[in-house]
Amino acid sequence: MKNEIKNYIFFIFFLILHILCQNSFSQSNWILQSPLPTSNTLFSVNFINQYTGYAGGVAGKMIKTTNGGISWFNIPTNIQPYNGGSYFIMSISFVDLDTGYALTYDKIIKTTNAGNNWFTIDSGNYTYLRYIKFTDDNIGYAGGGNKIIKTTNCGYNWVTQTTFANTLIKSGYFINSLTGYFTGSFYGSGMILKTINGGINWTQYFPGIGVLLNTIYFVDDYTGFVAGEGGQNARTTNGGINWVILSGIGSQVNYIKFINPNTGIAVGKYKFSKTTNSGDNWIFQILGDGNENQLYWGDFLDTNNSYFVGYMGLIIKTTNCGTNYIITSSGTYKNLHSIHFVNSNLGYATGGDGAILRTNNGGFNWISLNRTTAYNEFQSIFFVDSLNGLICDWDGEVWKTIDGGLNWTVNYYGMGLFSIYFVNNLTGYIAGNGGVIKTTNGGINFVGQNVGSIEFYSVYFNNANTGYSGGRYGNLMKTTNGGDNWIFLNSGTTQTINSLYFVNINTGYAALCNGILKTTNAGNNWFLNLSNLPDCIRDIKFINENTGYAVGGQEENYTTILRTTNAGNNWYQQNTDINRGLFSVYPIGNDTVYTAGWFGTILKTTNGGGTIGINNYQQNIPEDFNLYQNYPNPFNQFTIINYQCSISGNVRINIYDISGKLIQTLVNRKQNPGSYEIKFNGVNLPSGIYFYSLFINGIMINTKKFVLLK
Repeated sequence: MKNEIKNYIFFIFFLILHILCQNSFSQSNWILQSPLPTSNTLFSVNFINQYTGYAGGVAGKMIKTTNGGISWFNIPTNIQPYNGGSYFIMSISFVDLDTGYALTYDKIIKTTNAGNNWFTIDSGNYTYLRYIKFTDDNIGYAGGGNKIIKTTNCGYNWVTQTTFANTLIKSGYFINSLTGYFTGSFYGSGMILKTINGGINWTQYFPGIGVLLNTIYFVDDYTGFVAGEGGQNARTTNGGINWVILSGIGSQVNYIKFINPNTGIAVGKYKFSKTTNSGDNWIFQILGDGNENQLYWGDFLDTNNSYFVGYMGLIIKTTNCGTNYIITSSGTYKNLHSIHFVNSNLGYATGGDGAILRTNNGGFNWISLNRTTAYNEFQSIFFVDSLNGLICDWDGEVWKTIDGGLNWTVNYYGMGLFSIYFVNNLTGYIAGNGGVIKTTNGGINFVGQNVGSIEFYSVYFNNANTGYSGGRYGNLMKTTNGGDNWIFLNSGTTQTINSLYFVNINTGYAALCNGILKTTNAGNNWFLNLSNLPDCIRDIKFINENTGYAVGGQEENYTTILRTTNAGNNWYQQNTDINRGLFSVYPIGNDTVYTAGWFGTILKTTNGGGTIGINNYQQNIPEDFNLYQNYPNPFNQFTIINYQCSISGNVRINIYDISGKLIQTLVNRKQNPGSYEIKFNGVNLPSGIYFYSLFINGIMINTKKFVLLK
């Protein structure tokens, strides 16, 4: 008993000292299929050789490639948020295959094992850091805001070299450990800082550009280039003392690199540009309109091959020094409102800005089908077979294809259209603003009943005659004669009905803005099946009478995937590694499920999403944080953990063995105030004493002991 108490005290001490440095992350049974390799904006990329490279960006996202960018995989960094808010990896610098550094606004992190683990080597002393570069194993520089800092002992100590009033440092470049440059602005005008003695002294230079300079690069000791806002750029041939203003690129430049004094590439907002005459002229390739076509940084594997990263995980590559480029990231970055599968391999997704995607291999690859300049806000997609499908949008257009999406014809119906459902190859319905329209010829044309200005967002049919449509303010209609007539039902709610699904003629479900309704008598009466959810449930579908899924969430803040296996008596939140709101869910068979949503997110599970979930079962907001003793305890395989949150925040529950080793992270997501329970499965663990700890925004609230007996 004394040894047990001793181990427990040691464990608590171990947690306090080390928990923030541990590499812990949620094990998700949902796999990201779009966009790949990530949906996070990437601000930095660094290649060590032609095979191994790293990229980092929003929310501490770090990805790595070991095959020259053909594929990328996630690396957890466990960076805590800056001032409780967002945290971005702004710059990366590796000195060899094992040792590398990265920085956020206020932290510098380091790895000594090729990115498998990261630890903070400097935190809280500096803010607005933007650029880091190690010139050898020991010496490194970092800059941002109005400060430049330096280390001479592998990053373990940093010294402020100088502070510049009214200066914003944005980027840098070092020729060697003694000679280097930082660039940015002074009172809003372009400015360059140079040292030739390892940072002991810095000299300011002004190239005559009246905007912020985002990037700087030197080909040799004398020839260098800078560029920045509005595409303005300049060249020096005497080590930065004097600068010549060059031909404008026309849009913001975030990164510039020259492979020799004549040939260089500049990337940024909307454009991928190349010069072969030292910047006197630039040849532009338009990436497109909008933020989704912005690149933030790049790196060269050799003189021909280079990668560039940007908005929402955009990655492009050139193999001929910028003569042309290819996009290596896949999927889309546009919001996806609907996903539909014809069979286990063939599926479609559609959404904002005219996005239409197709997969022929179960989501392994998603290909864009929209070969037009359409910017439609597509709301729903439905295919009756592999060739024939329809899409509707909120401006009243219905797009129809008879060749699997290669070509589309468009009809206009003068009302916002939101949801499509077909009962067979010829007969289908679309819910919209004013009612439901119907086709009996496969979508060649539609006719319908107008019930006023009510917006109906969902439509579902049990059979050829019986169907339902729900919409704004809880409006709910039913037909028993194939849509010839509709009668209004009392849904018992004023919330918007986003989605409807029936598992048989009597039992159905309706997705609301913060809950789920259920009926067991063909829609005559409805009762709350689930309530007090943090955000709207956008879609609901069932595999059979017991097993169903409901999805929702909020933009880029959090994801909601709920699963029930007992006809809605209990709903469990499933873990994902993605924080994106979801609009649509589509199950195939018993275990394979797809869901789509914000910023092009498509997730897939092939095991039903896993068995561990979170159930928010209490509607009152707790007054404090609490972690309760699990039950049963001791337990054999399964046990329940209950906890309370009094404020919104990032919630994490970790499981440890008696030595303090992290075994599993049960929860790692943003949650609203409320009381929660989660089921823990210890089937793969040996009998023994374990501990579980609750963290809110990185702060440990409490730790409890439990015993697994087999």
